[in-house]
Amino acid sequence: MKSFCRVLLVSGALLSMSLTACNNNNGGSQEPEKEAGPAVFVLTGQSNMEGNSSFTESSLNEVFQGLNITDGDCCFTGIEEVQTSYYGQGYDHLHPDEIIGSNPTNKIDGLFLNTKAGMGHSSNSIGPELGMAYRLKGELEPDQKVYLIKCAFNGSGFDQGTPSANLVNWDTTQDPNLYKDHLKIFTQNCLNLIEEEAGVKPVVRGFIWNQGESDADNKKIPLYNGRMDALFGLFKNDFKDYAVDEEADNIAFIDTIIYEKNKSTTQALNDVKLENIQAHADLPYYYVDVTEREGGLALSCGFDNLHYDLASEFKLGMAYADVIINNNLLD
Repeated sequence: MKSFCRVLLVSGALLSMSLTACNNNNGGSQEPEKEAGPAVFVLTGQSNMEGNSSFTESSLNEVFQGLNITDGDCCFTGIEEVQTSYYGQGYDHLHPDEIIGSNPTNKIDGLFLNTKAGMGHSSNSIGPELGMAYRLKGELEPDQKVYLIKCAFNGSGFDQGTPSANLVNWDTTQDPNLYKDHLKIFTQNCLNLIEEEAGVKPVVRGFIWNQGESDADNKKIPLYNGRMDALFGLFKNDFKDYAVDEEADNIAFIDTIIYEKNKSTTQALNDVKLENIQAHADLPYYYVDVTEREGGLALSCGFDNLHYDLASEFKLGMAYADVIINNNLLD
């Protein structure tokens, strides 16, 4: 297992805990290097990951103007360098006939498309994949591609009540659950698609998590980290063959310190999330802070005080990309 040293990175308003791999040179003979497969990032969680920020061409262009982006047309035509396959839906309960996805015929099979506006909760909304793709494309070598696997569900949480067939529940101790019946299957299908296209096994570099609103409750908060560790632990074990050096702990975890103005208990939940980052200081655990805490992004929600406005959703995606870039997760 690689050792890690702890580095605190502050990039503009972005504060992320960065645990960057240290260099160990033991000398000796080296095996021929295998061809490195393309980097893959799994985006999952609830509605702000799925993307509920509505857009029109003019409103998105206003966002670009505010961010001094002069080449935003690619966000409408599609960013070829960053491919996205998406799947999700549901609020409180998952209705199979309402699942959306990039594959129009069999959604859980997955289908990668050039990343563009309209890959959110509906064809006129975006998630963080758009800002991520825009930021990442400028960091890639010619012919290099990055793949985003987005599988997120509105209203999902770790404790959604009595189990039922359509429950949007991440609790891996319950059956059914979103991980076993959706995220795991969808991720594997998408990895198969990448390997078939690229001719080499892809590398899962990161698991990006944006969830917590449904668990900002005094009874749920003390159990949150245990449930989160169980979910990510299962993911790492199931997909360790796709990790760097096939070591599960080389899959980075990128958490989101979520919007705090909606519930009085959300600050307590975020404190617990930060404790979990600190508890894994020997592993590549990072976070993006969207709050008004010192160093946070101070993102804004829209009309419902729950879902990010258009500019904030785009900035969130760019912030995820900054964590990836600053911690060399594209290499």
